[in-house]
Amino acid sequence: MMTIFGLFKTYEKAGAVVDELMEAGAEPSSMNVLVKSDVAKPAMDVNLRRAGVATSDEVGEVELHGLERLVGGEQPMPLPGLGDVYAAGELGTFVATAGQEHRDKDSGLEAALHEFGLNAKTAATYYRGIEEGEWLIFVRADDDEAKRLLSVLRKYTDAITTVSA
Repeated sequence: MMTIFGLFKTYEKAGAVVDELMEAGAEPSSMNVLVKSDVAKPAMDVNLRRAGVATSDEVGEVELHGLERLVGGEQPMPLPGLGDVYAAGELGTFVATAGQEHRDKDSGLEAALHEFGLNAKTAATYYRGIEEGEWLIFVRADDDEAKRLLSVLRKYTDAITTVSA
């Protein structure tokens, strides 16, 4: 198994990569997102308070898909040094929770990313990216699928890292 991380400067790029990852066969359950809530809220087309209707994936007449589906049903969680952050996906939630609970509160998310397997420099880069309003997207896949998904992420960013598990 491998986890592929990519940092994306805009909602449009983050949304496009999530859509293309899904087209390439990635399951939504394998995808994870970390983004500051004050970045996500104005960028997304759905009312995030009403998007908690995970049973139907629909909000009123709007069907959620892609990035909106991943983030739309989540509640922001406070992370020291970053403020409120949306942590979508199982690993996204795990890493964010570890960041909340880390003994070094001011850089807990950075430390949690490092402890997850990223080298210290990359963890710091991703932390700063989130702090500056970028979208961290990571996907877990078996080794064969990871090669295919890696090529998708490379179309949208050079800030890519892989971690083998």
